[in-house]
Amino acid sequence: MIPGPARNFLADLAEDPAFGDATDWSVSNERMADREMVLRFLAFRLTPPTEYGGRDFDQFLADAMHRVNRLSDEQRGWEARQFREAMKCSRALFGAQAFRKWHGRRQPYKSHINKPPLVL
Repeated sequence: MIPGPARNFLADLAEDPAFGDATDWSVSNERMADREMVLRFLAFRLTPPTEYGGRDFDQFLADAMHRVNRLSDEQRGWEARQFREAMKCSRALFGAQAFRKWHGRRQPYKSHINKPPLVL
């Protein structure tokens, strides 16, 4: 992972109760899957849509890490508040099914977490 303040920032957001509630605490921190989901959110927030053209997704996320590292503390605070609000809205709108694959019917079980870009 790329060094810098982004590492701790992602870890803090991945441990935030709003993220845990939105994902029903189902995203493992093993292999940093939780941090990757947070980074996806930030990557799409910090990158103008015209700059993302479906290129190499790993490089897109690496570029986002560099962008997060360059943010001021104040900017990171703003992004953290936006992230928490988005997670709260996701939970309020979709309940325990937020970030889960939808199969077009009411499911008696929880499907696996889907790792969308996390943009609201």
